[in-house]
Order: sequence, then structure tokens, then C-alpha cells
Amino acid sequence: MSVEKTVDIVIPSSPADREAIFAVIKELSNSLTRQEGEADYRKEALKELSEKYEIDKKYLRQLLVDFHKDRFEEKSDERVQYEGLYEAIIPQ
Repeated sequence: MSVEKTVDIVIPSSPADREAIFAVIKELSNSLTRQEGEADYRKEALKELSEKYEIDKKYLRQLLVDFHKDRFEEKSDERVQYEGLYEAIIPQ
């Protein structure tokens, strides 16, 4: 016995509703374009820093994220706890 799934998509019949939906879709698309541009900027800036100061991009990216999210202390505390766990479990 097979089960057939159906998908019901509501298509607005009102031209005003369609225009309103399209206007928001255009704005969201513009937002994605800006987001892509910002991502490209971050990637290029990290690359330039890495090359200039000979610091691996992964560490620069981590600096950026920890600074942006203000979570350095949290990450440091996690690391201390993880080290304790590792030393307790893994034979030296």
C-alpha cells in the first residue's frame, strides 16, 4: 500500500496581495545581496590580515566571533573544563 502525499499551495488571487508579496520578496533578495557582500568583505579582510600578520585565518575568525558575541570568558571556562575532562579520561 502506498501513501500519496499532496501539497496544497495557496496562490493569492488578488493582484494587490501578489504585489505585496513580490515587494517583500524583492526586499528580502536585496537583503541577501547585502549579506553576501558583507560575507565577501569579511572573507577578504581576514585573508589580508592572515597574510600580513602570518596568523592562521581560523584564529582570526575565532577572534572575530568571540569578540562579536562577547564570549571569550565563556569559551575560556569551557576550555578549562574540557582540559580537566580530557586529563581525567585520556591516559597520559
